[in-house]
Amino acid sequence: MAYKSVFLCFGDIAENYLFSNEEITLLLNYLSNGGALYMEAGRIWFPMNWTTLHDVFRVSCIQQSWFDIEQVLFLNDTLTYNRTPNRSPYFLEPVWPAYTRIRAKNYNSLACYCHFKNYKTIASSLQYGYITGEKRRMIAEDIAEFFMLEAPNMSARILSDCITPKKNDTIQLIVNSNQIPEQITWEIEGAGLSEVYPGYVLATWDTTGLFDVCCTLQYSDTLLTLVYPDYITVTGNTGSNEDTGLTEYFLYPVPAMDWLWIEAPGLQNRAAVVTWSLVDLHGNVQKTGSLWPGNKELIKLNGVIPGVYMVILQIGEKRFTRKIVIL
Repeated sequence: MAYKSVFLCFGDIAENYLFSNEEITLLLNYLSNGGALYMEAGRIWFPMNWTTLHDVFRVSCIQQSWFDIEQVLFLNDTLTYNRTPNRSPYFLEPVWPAYTRIRAKNYNSLACYCHFKNYKTIASSLQYGYITGEKRRMIAEDIAEFFMLEAPNMSARILSDCITPKKNDTIQLIVNSNQIPEQITWEIEGAGLSEVYPGYVLATWDTTGLFDVCCTLQYSDTLLTLVYPDYITVTGNTGSNEDTGLTEYFLYPVPAMDWLWIEAPGLQNRAAVVTWSLVDLHGNVQKTGSLWPGNKELIKLNGVIPGVYMVILQIGEKRFTRKIVIL
């Protein structure tokens, strides 16, 4: 298979906790061929009093805090997947829909539900999701085939577990217009219905000040998939007076789009300026700029010739690159 682990998130529908014997057979075959299963629990994922998945599994809690419980599936008393301690669930970016979290900056959560006639709410997380957009699409297709998921209808809901959208709050989606024959209707919970026609639309939750969302809704023959842009995570000391600490910068290159989204949260260090450059394969700088930690920037790529480019992040003496495709 194209993936090595399956991230399981069960939403809040009790029936989805249970696997059929046929699905268990598939899972056991998957595990016996080197696959791994991982599951997280908590109020942001599903109710604490969840139902047993299947008697072939047992589930053990490995970490608990005030808002989440991490749980890992065991098979025959063997840990099937392990993850570095002290990493909160909201850093994971699941790919497959049904229930999928959009990365949040705090302990609140913004969730996206895609409704199926019958579905198992699963997602893929390969080592924190450091995989390319094309691989993410392939993984989503593999998981869909693996669990025999049915095609969704052309509707979905956007909701927040912890925040009720205020009046005049807006959220928009990036919709791939190539293969969507009709408009898609989205419901923003507490804010009525919003119709999004095919086209490219930046996704933001502007007025709450708590979320910055970038996601792409892609529709092909039988799949309706939320595809998140790849990102770069930079960790470690960035040259301030702090000897240690964690600083994370996220770069969101979006292939086949006309913009880039760069975010510099600056969790520990607010002294280092982040400079960015868009460079072609001949070394010619097409665009450049800078931003302070804690800020974000939307970079319009209009006027840039389609092709393969490198996005370069310079943070102090550290340099990080990401290849992107502009169509």
